[in-house]
Amino acid sequence: MLAVPLGEGNKAAVDTFASEVITTLSLEVIPYLMALLEEWDSIRDTSVMIRDSIDCFINFKEHHWSGEKVPGDYHTVITNENYKDYVSYVKGLANKKWEKGQKYFYGHPL
Repeated sequence: MLAVPLGEGNKAAVDTFASEVITTLSLEVIPYLMALLEEWDSIRDTSVMIRDSIDCFINFKEHHWSGEKVPGDYHTVITNENYKDYVSYVKGLANKKWEKGQKYFYGHPL
């Protein structure tokens, strides 16, 4: 069988992967789902399916890489009204006790 990179898959393949990946019960699929979400976010039904699969493993709607809720999303435009929220968010990240060389995923050390 010829392996095709996930980013080059067709919609049916991505939908199938996203809907069935939860049966693996492995957090190791999260980076693949995140990469797919970046590629397929503009296709509403596929995007929802990917997000739902991520949410089965982690509370995707409430957390991001640091474990802190980001004050916006991928499509948020930073304006004069909301930029202070982002500054506070970044300052909060800077004040966390990070270990040099440690990798984190949703606020948890790997």
